[in-house]
Amino acid sequence: MEEALIEKEIFQIESDILTAIKRKDSMKLDQILTEDFIYRNPMEGDRSRAGFLAAIKSLPVEILSVWSEDMEITILGDSAVASGTQKARTLNDDGEEKLSASAFVDVFVRHQGKWRLAWAHGVDLPSSVSNRPGKPQPGTV
Repeated sequence: MEEALIEKEIFQIESDILTAIKRKDSMKLDQILTEDFIYRNPMEGDRSRAGFLAAIKSLPVEILSVWSEDMEITILGDSAVASGTQKARTLNDDGEEKLSASAFVDVFVRHQGKWRLAWAHGVDLPSSVSNRPGKPQPGTV
């Protein structure tokens, strides 16, 4: 029973993360991330918490919508792992709309009863994956 409640909580935090990314709301993300948070992308290397927050705040596109698909949650005691596909529809300054996709793994830790995102890994996927339908999760923003 507790695992089901934890899964629901992690799904909600993931939804909050997507909403914050769409709004470029680094203050909301700041509340979700651990102090030693790391974001890893094989094409860009590691980003510290401060670097990740700055990158989100300065995204050069308007995010029209962002959502996750095929997300699975695994509970490991005081840690939880969420993995799936994140998709985004964006608009650049030239008015060009783009659909992108990335595979992600997010690692959460429970500290003083609160779940926080400690580590995230994202890999950009080819455009053919962006257009393939997956199992959408509730909360497209």
